[in-house]
Amino acid sequence: MSKDSADRIQPPEVFVLAIGGFFGKSFRVERQGDTLSYVVWGHEANEWETPPTEEPLRPIDPDWRRLSDTLDEFWVWQGQPVYELKDSVDGTGWGLEVRWGERHVKSRGRNEYPEQFKEFLAALREQLGGRELY
Repeated sequence: MSKDSADRIQPPEVFVLAIGGFFGKSFRVERQGDTLSYVVWGHEANEWETPPTEEPLRPIDPDWRRLSDTLDEFWVWQGQPVYELKDSVDGTGWGLEVRWGERHVKSRGRNEYPEQFKEFLAALREQLGGRELY
């Protein structure tokens, strides 16, 4: 077995990240087969009836190892189920569900985030070819 094939790992069974708010753009990244789908939709005043645009994201060589390492590097596996600012009724909401072998996390929040959440998004954005993620 070559080193290259030994470094490959199976994709996660589930990977879904959604983030956005009532106004502005919202984003969703989801595993579909061997790819990630990237969906953006907006709720600007004139966009209420605009359907989301879906862009299949197929990296030339999906790097599931790198994604796994990113999840390990940041807060992901130790995340709390809910992060919310009290007395907050609007703003930015987010949700993340990942199931990868024995590991599973399902977490969400509204105007409150785990430590290093912005760094996690930046690392994921880089893996998505620089696509916007809020």
